[in-house]
Amino acid sequence: MGFQGLGDHLLETYQDRHGHRIELWCTRRIFDSQFDLRIAVGNAAPAIEAAGDPHIQAPAGPMANVGGCFFDNGENQGPIIDRNPDGGFARVEWITEDPTHRRKYLFRYDFATRQVAITATVTGCAPVLKVVLPQQSYARMNDLLPHPEKDACATGGLLPSAPTP
Repeated sequence: MGFQGLGDHLLETYQDRHGHRIELWCTRRIFDSQFDLRIAVGNAAPAIEAAGDPHIQAPAGPMANVGGCFFDNGENQGPIIDRNPDGGFARVEWITEDPTHRRKYLFRYDFATRQVAITATVTGCAPVLKVVLPQQSYARMNDLLPHPEKDACATGGLLPSAPTP
């Protein structure tokens, strides 16, 4: 890859006819990389079809983090996009798991509530759910991640095996 491949790279863009936009980014650094799932925040852009050309994308507004890979060499699934009956985005999910399969995060952004529900599961602990707003950066989302081993397990919530979200 070399040093010329370092930095943020837009991998995929999804947009519905209501102007909701989802972007999947990869941030490449010298020793590691991460996925970063973002949504447009603020007012929705006008519908693409209304502009008359379905190939023209509306300009991106401010973006906010709603999930991503928070593990070195993590395994990821997503984005998984659920739609309303009218075709608009209802929810987007991202699942990331550490390489040992001991810890997993499920991020679920709801376009109606504009909130991110994060379910954290650690083997041997009860799952922990935390609801947050989309964050301005990957680093800010990382700071808000729930930690079952500090929360549920620390208060006696040990389980024989943790269910998956």
